[in-house]
Amino acid sequence: MSEQGSILENNSTSKVLKLQYLNKDYRGWTTTNEDHLLLLEGLRGTKRKGGFFGVGEFQVIDVALQLGANAIVLGDLDKDAVIKNLEVLRIVESSNSVDEVLPRIFDLIEKTEGADGLQSFKEKLTNKGTHTGSRIRLSWAQSEPEYRRLKQLINDGKVAVAQVDITDPKTMSVVGKFFKSCGTSLDSAYLSNTISFDKFEDKVLSLHKGAVKALYAAGGDDNTLLIRSGNTSNPEVIRKVNETSPIKSDKNRDYEQQAHEEIAERKAHYGEIETLPELIERVYSDSLFLYVFEFFKQNLRDYKKHTQGLQTKK
Repeated sequence: MSEQGSILENNSTSKVLKLQYLNKDYRGWTTTNEDHLLLLEGLRGTKRKGGFFGVGEFQVIDVALQLGANAIVLGDLDKDAVIKNLEVLRIVESSNSVDEVLPRIFDLIEKTEGADGLQSFKEKLTNKGTHTGSRIRLSWAQSEPEYRRLKQLINDGKVAVAQVDITDPKTMSVVGKFFKSCGTSLDSAYLSNTISFDKFEDKVLSLHKGAVKALYAAGGDDNTLLIRSGNTSNPEVIRKVNETSPIKSDKNRDYEQQAHEEIAERKAHYGEIETLPELIERVYSDSLFLYVFEFFKQNLRDYKKHTQGLQTKK
């Protein structure tokens, strides 16, 4: 195995499990640009029982803890994201109190991403967030009870990292085996924007089909909750954005027209399903930037129907 690959070899001194390293030099987004405070607010009151799988960086641990997960896997195709997750989890594991965690994460971010990366990371911890509206909570790095909850899961051997492809069942099967070893199953999955539920082109059919099979291979069932986030195309939200925007521009009007067209396509596609995926939106704006974020929630059975709908349209 390569020197990079050896980073994920099992270390007897750590209880954070390394399920898999594909040794692929894939580079994607290793720093989140999504608004996790919005996502957590949208999930408020949603309680689950079972394992949690999260795509992306360690920020999604907040989602797992808020949902009440009894086992956690952080998985990504980007090896740098996987290694960073491993290092952050080891910081939690080796810290004696929550007061040590955040300063040590700051040191890690500065070492890997430089001073600018650290500044951006700190901005995400504020209510305003970065210019893209990206905000994070990291309750487990700032709250003693949440820190203890996560550390207990780590000590119990119920937290793991893995380099996986969410569209490839073969790579995701290790997640299912891990949850089974923990006496649980995949109850909820945060997919970020890796799979676009609102895109219906034939060219993405193979990705959707692969993702459905991969989620079942990861231990999911029809009731597994899927969560994703991405840019909105809801015309009502776009209208509200335009009303509050400091600058009325042709570009805004173009976005609004595009939103009307896309929402019509979405409604036509989901017409055969009893309910549309739940939509929760937040508008973030300042004098220079205007962004809208949303996320969808749906069960795996409805995502399977979505994919079958793509098949019939082919």
